[in-house]
Amino acid sequence: MMFDYRRTLSLRRAIVLVVVLGLAIPTLAINGYTWFQRYTHDIRHRTDALLERHAETLAAGMQQPLWHGNRGSVTALVAAVMEHNEDVVHIEVRDNALNVLASRERPERRRGHSVTITKPVMVKETTIGSIRIEVASGGLRRAMLDDLGDSMLSVLAQAALSILLILVLLERRFVRPLQKLGAEAERLVTRKLDQPFSWNRADEIGMLSRRMEDTRVSLRRLFDELDHKNRELERDIDKRKRIEQELHEREARFRALVEQSPIAIIEWDRQGLVIEWNAAAERIFGYSRQQAVGRSAGFLMPEGSGTPAHPSRTQGDGELREIVRNRHANGSIIICQWSHSRIDDESGDGDRLLSIAEDITEKQRAEHALSLSEAKFAGAFQCNPDSVSITRMSDWSLIEVNQTFEQVTGYTRA
Repeated sequence: MMFDYRRTLSLRRAIVLVVVLGLAIPTLAINGYTWFQRYTHDIRHRTDALLERHAETLAAGMQQPLWHGNRGSVTALVAAVMEHNEDVVHIEVRDNALNVLASRERPERRRGHSVTITKPVMVKETTIGSIRIEVASGGLRRAMLDDLGDSMLSVLAQAALSILLILVLLERRFVRPLQKLGAEAERLVTRKLDQPFSWNRADEIGMLSRRMEDTRVSLRRLFDELDHKNRELERDIDKRKRIEQELHEREARFRALVEQSPIAIIEWDRQGLVIEWNAAAERIFGYSRQQAVGRSAGFLMPEGSGTPAHPSRTQGDGELREIVRNRHANGSIIICQWSHSRIDDESGDGDRLLSIAEDITEKQRAEHALSLSEAKFAGAFQCNPDSVSITRMSDWSLIEVNQTFEQVTGYTRA
């Protein structure tokens, strides 16, 4: 995927952000602290000076109205001062007997720092009354904030000019060289390693380009080795696939053999639990695969015979053969001939057991019947009171004689 350097310039933005913060934070911190100190000092000083000026002006203006006792003029003068001076919050005028002649208050003007002064009104060094005036710093504060706004605009203009100069320098000495390096680095990503990197600058970016050239040479050698190993790996994978296919086919043939075998084939795990149960086992013992898988050997033994030990724990290496009385699912007793063999894993640990069982119940019954018939024939042959012999017709040789034949002829059987 190609990298779009024209749209993604996070490094440039980070540098610009650092420069802006580097200029703005110290400037704002220093100017802000200086302005705050000046604001706190000046606002109080200017408010006190404004209060003193208003008090003197008002006291001078009240001399004639108070001397003549003209309450109307006093009230009109107070109203005029309140109307034309938005910093004045409260004015109260009293005569020499402390009677209130006029009082006017604008509590909404009481914002910021406020101060109050009481000043006597004197005529020819005689006190004829007093004025009490309160002044707030709301107007002065607005004026100082306007001055602050002008200062901030100046600072911002200086910062913008500085950023513009920095951007021009970054574009020529940093961003464009990095874009060229990025285009060359893209060749590394797309494995276009035949063309060498060329860079004539003697600065840090030039050193980075020379390191990229060393990287290109190393990558080319590495990719050649990887291609060779990949070809070998592909051959190994093909060989492994063939082996896995052969194992799959063998397993399929083994599965078909197990399922079609007329002899019961049962596989046990390390704990002696059934993990494989073929169709012949279902037919011989009467239990379905779902009923048998996960059970121990006890369910195949007649009641009262006890649960046999798992065959893998009762023998060493090799094969074990035995004839066991087993119980069918319907409760009947069958005789089975068992053959057990260990199944070893890759480490040679025989953790599973393969058992083959054949129902020989009818075979043993037939053998028992034949043995009984032979015993009966032998008893009748030997106990016969007549002389009896068995002769082979081809050469008239005696094969068997009874005891009466020995007594009559005097020849023994041997």
